[in-house]
Amino acid sequence: ESEFLTEAEIICDVVCLVYDVSNPKSFEYCARIFKQHFMDSRIPCLIVAAKSDLHEVKQEYSISPTDFCRKHKMPPPQAFTCNTADAPSKDIFVKLTTMAMYPHARLRCMCTCNRCTFCICQNFLNSDLLQSVKNKIFTAVLNRFLTLFTGYQAFC
Repeated sequence: ESEFLTEAEIICDVVCLVYDVSNPKSFEYCARIFKQHFMDSRIPCLIVAAKSDLHEVKQEYSISPTDFCRKHKMPPPQAFTCNTADAPSKDIFVKLTTMAMYPHARLRCMCTCNRCTFCICQNFLNSDLLQSVKNKIFTAVLNRFLTLFTGYQAFC
């Protein structure tokens, strides 16, 4: 069965395919759309496991959603629910925005665990300490260059 999407639906910055964890046939549709329209494209894709507050059932597809994502070099399915006392998490939207802004950055990890190598590296790269060291090195190099340049001008 073929699903037709309009050109406007295919030309996008990021693809978000959503399936219902409580519906055993739901993921198959996402997989079919991905394979038909986005598998050979350079558009980053994210699969969202919606209704994650409900009991997750086995999906009636040849491989699990997690294995499907691994096979196609996508981040693992991201759990999402609106059925909470608090406001729904914004993490999915941050991840989608990041993927759209940096489509060639193959982010292997999309978690926020602060324990895996990717999270530790990201936290370090964004840390105030690293920014401070970077600024001090930049200032020292610039001052050294200006000193040499001023000395060179005086020599000429």
